[in-house]
Amino acid sequence: MIISSQDLLIPFQNNNKIPKNFVLSDKDYFCPTADMVQDELFPKYWQWLKSLKLTKWVHKWDCDNFADAFKLFCCGYYDQVIESEANGIAVGVINYMANSKAENGLQGGHAINIVYIDNGKNDDGTSNFYPMFIEPQNGKIYNLSDEEFNSIWTVYI
Repeated sequence: MIISSQDLLIPFQNNNKIPKNFVLSDKDYFCPTADMVQDELFPKYWQWLKSLKLTKWVHKWDCDNFADAFKLFCCGYYDQVIESEANGIAVGVINYMANSKAENGLQGGHAINIVYIDNGKNDDGTSNFYPMFIEPQNGKIYNLSDEEFNSIWTVYI
């Protein structure tokens, strides 16, 4: 599915919370399925990181670097492999206050990825379009609490 850049605001508008910094760099976006993210994009990204020896968190290679790397990898993979006419892929980076960060389990500022998912239609015919939050350090899918969702201060897609 291809969506307009303005449609990326819908999940935030539905929660009456638009982050302070919301950056959209393309006119429209290809939305992958959840299976594509979990079975294709993340495993290939992780393989790429392994080839670069960049799979371990250190202060010089921390959460924002992992999140930027996943976004960059997905953009390149979209350009080279996925057939779509959209200007970009709906994968971005968010900054928020996490209840438990991947690298140490502590609460604090954290960067992860947001992926806008299109799983087609639900049984009732409604759209199955939603934001998925993925930890680029291990591939875990997060269900952000309301507190965490409302703490997002930056979205860059």
